[in-house]
Amino acid sequence: MHEANYLSLSAMAEPTDRQSFSNQELSFSTLFVAAASVGGANPSIPSGTNQSVSGSIADFRGQIFPYGSRFDADQAVEAFQTFLGTAPATFPSITRGDLEELYNTVSTAERDGVLEIISSESPDKVLLVRTGIALGMLLSPTYSFTEVLASELASKAVQLMPRILDQSEDLAVVQCLTALTVYSLYTTYGGSSWHLLGLAMTRCISSGMHTSRISDMTSESEIKRQNGRAFWTLYVLDTHLSTAMDRPFCLNDSDIMMSPPSSPRTAPMDTGFTALQHLIQHAQILRSIRNRSEDDLLCHFVNLSHWKETIPAALSAAGSTKNQLHVRGLVELLKCPLMAQDVHRDMMLRHIEGELADYAAATEHQLTSHQRAPGALEGYLIFSIGAFSASQPPDEGRQRCVLQCLSSLTMISMRYTAFQGFRSILVAFQSRSASREQLQALMSASEIAVSPQLQQLILGNL
Repeated sequence: MHEANYLSLSAMAEPTDRQSFSNQELSFSTLFVAAASVGGANPSIPSGTNQSVSGSIADFRGQIFPYGSRFDADQAVEAFQTFLGTAPATFPSITRGDLEELYNTVSTAERDGVLEIISSESPDKVLLVRTGIALGMLLSPTYSFTEVLASELASKAVQLMPRILDQSEDLAVVQCLTALTVYSLYTTYGGSSWHLLGLAMTRCISSGMHTSRISDMTSESEIKRQNGRAFWTLYVLDTHLSTAMDRPFCLNDSDIMMSPPSSPRTAPMDTGFTALQHLIQHAQILRSIRNRSEDDLLCHFVNLSHWKETIPAALSAAGSTKNQLHVRGLVELLKCPLMAQDVHRDMMLRHIEGELADYAAATEHQLTSHQRAPGALEGYLIFSIGAFSASQPPDEGRQRCVLQCLSSLTMISMRYTAFQGFRSILVAFQSRSASREQLQALMSASEIAVSPQLQQLILGNL
């Protein structure tokens, strides 16, 4: 299988799915199949085959679901409710009310035996509901028992994409690609998150959703509000993946031709609007740190603290979202080269270190108690926390934090095997007996590249 050979961001520049990509004559649909067909054991680099598409998991599903994927109604309801609870943080592209309406439409059609009609006329609705149920299963404590069911649902959803690309409007295509991108962040059977995001962003930009002419979350036009939610959701996802993987943003702020959403002046804000608005603010802080738009890092530090203190209830209720996003921002601060010379460094480090230690402990507990499937981006974050703690003069608290990070990386690498390299580096670094050459060799051998900032943090302590 050669799907991975097609995957490059330079191959994602064609504005429609009905035309061939220049020079390579690849259609948008071909690139989607390629992105969905590669394995997810390494979130950074597409490699191998998605076993849910063609492999052991696909064969196993064929044996236990020989006649299709109809599940127990109560199980589906429970999973979708779990998804709705996390949607303000994981999938704010569609309002809760619209998601509930989609679910009622599809579940009623399935109960009445007319699902094929809905799949033919509105395949995007079926994909969104199936992906939502699958995500709900992965974000539940029972995920280890239901992941094969989730992969079956997602597989059926992916099979609808060629039809969606052919007959659905741009908004529906972007929503579906976004949903599949989010799903891929919690399983190794969802394809390449990075390339699914790139395809979603390409379709989004080609349709003009990054402009005020097409998108406006505060507009009286429903379609402009929906386009706005779709675009800004991708903006947040782009920020999270790019900062975690230390890659360029798919879309720079300078290319966005509209302002971030402000509070509506006439109608009261719904909780989903407020949650997405807060996620956008957080993404802007991360981008500002990455782009070094402010020399005074204390300003970013204060902005992150204020963001955490004012987080809306919808996000606070979505599991560990508040602490995770806050810690992501703090890690970006630590990675900033200006931190070493900042006059407020010691004060910030005292606070940051406590936040990182608390998060490391909470993550280890979450993983050992199997509260939900570990996300791919958590491996990058935990490694960064462990590397920072190991770089400081050793004491009991820091050693405990490093051990908790190693424990978490062990569990994460059982799912995403490429993180085994990060764990080996951290083991050697915390031992304080490894030489510079040994650490450099481990970083070179890692399947996931270590960012230059973290390399400097590790090697600069020798």
